[in-house]
Amino acid sequence: MIKWTLLGLLAMVASILLLLYMPFVQDWAKDIVITEINKSTDMTISVERLRLTFPLDIAVDDAVVLDEQNDTMVSVGSVTIDISILPLFKGDVAIDGVSVENCRYQMGNRDSVLYLNAKVTQLAVRDASVSLAKSVVDIDDVELNGADIDLSLKNDTTEKTKELTDAIGWL
Repeated sequence: MIKWTLLGLLAMVASILLLLYMPFVQDWAKDIVITEINKSTDMTISVERLRLTFPLDIAVDDAVVLDEQNDTMVSVGSVTIDISILPLFKGDVAIDGVSVENCRYQMGNRDSVLYLNAKVTQLAVRDASVSLAKSVVDIDDVELNGADIDLSLKNDTTEKTKELTDAIGWL
């Protein structure tokens, strides 16, 4: 009896894992997650295509993030991320590679104290790791092609009313 129960549980886990790699399930899950994020934040996110391939490679095509004023904060033609699975069990994220193509990022506006507008044709990151427990990011190699970056810093004339607090941990 215990043998059949364990076999049934193993089959159920294997079926769920198999379903995660099917495109129609990924489309369904992507739509649910994006709808919930859009409901719970002031931003609007859209993703045309998201794919998870074995073991843990992620591909995103035509993603856009709009801020609360419906201005484009981020737009990306494509992103691929190759993540190693075993370090995840230790609370670390080991990234073998990230590739970003046709990306645009905007923070603030021209009359803000800080304004950043970046257009990047191609960005590649190799051998990066993130320690969630230590809140540390380590990147070995970055390659940037076709970048147009506009950074504007102005004097902050607002009155300081709060004291700074310690940073909040990632976990």
